[in-house]
Amino acid sequence: YRRQRQMCIRDRYNVTLQLLPATDTHKTAELKLVGSTDVVVTAFKEVLKLLERYFPDEVAVYDMLSSACQRECFNQEFILQMEEMKVISHLYREYGILLLVAHHTELLTAKNIVDALKSQWEDCHTSIAIDPSLAPALVGKGGTSINALRKETNASIEINTAGNLIDIRGSSKEEVRTARSIVEKRIHQLRAERWELTVSSDFFPILIGKQGANINKMRTDTGANIDIDGNIVKVRVSYFYLIIYVIIGYIIFMYLSILSISTLSYYVYCISIFSSLFM
Repeated sequence: YRRQRQMCIRDRYNVTLQLLPATDTHKTAELKLVGSTDVVVTAFKEVLKLLERYFPDEVAVYDMLSSACQRECFNQEFILQMEEMKVISHLYREYGILLLVAHHTELLTAKNIVDALKSQWEDCHTSIAIDPSLAPALVGKGGTSINALRKETNASIEINTAGNLIDIRGSSKEEVRTARSIVEKRIHQLRAERWELTVSSDFFPILIGKQGANINKMRTDTGANIDIDGNIVKVRVSYFYLIIYVIIGYIIFMYLSILSISTLSYYVYCISIFSSLFM
């Protein structure tokens, strides 16, 4: 059965599994996975879970540990404590995985310690996944927005370097819960303030204008943050619906200008569009 599982992992993830036997220099056998980085990581996690399933009295695996949790809970002091208990512990920081290997009694004690550390951590910490494109707006110019959130919540709020995870830390579970709710509302607000429109690439020279004259005028008149990514116009604005209608009007006007449609027809068309939006 284990041979079948090995073949299943190999075929599913297109990786090569090599068992390196123990030698005089390496006292323990090693399992080597060869393949592309992303599939090796996924296959590696499944191998660890299989080890825990086959040897539940000797192996324990903890997954999905945040980098902040790793730093504060599973530091050098923790590793030394495990060594004194004769427990082999290995923290795969890049994967967020903690592996424990020991005899049954020592493993139970080690698992109790890890569970207690995780529980203490979770009482005063929480994480929120975020679209990296929203991170700059959440931080604000010079950190003004995120500092305002910190002051309002009285909690530590940090965004990781990738811009896709917010770490919240407080002095109590209630403080963390309140801070999380406030940050989630702010993220929801930022999502609501964004609008995207896909247009033909032939239209962009007119939308941008000579030396950016048209798009800069739209930014000045509306106060909106307007960017172009490929053939997508991205808009971010605080007073959302009113400004979106104005921007739609600008874009419609430019389209109709291309088609040489009269100004009267333009206004009639705009009124029909806005009416449909308000309905």
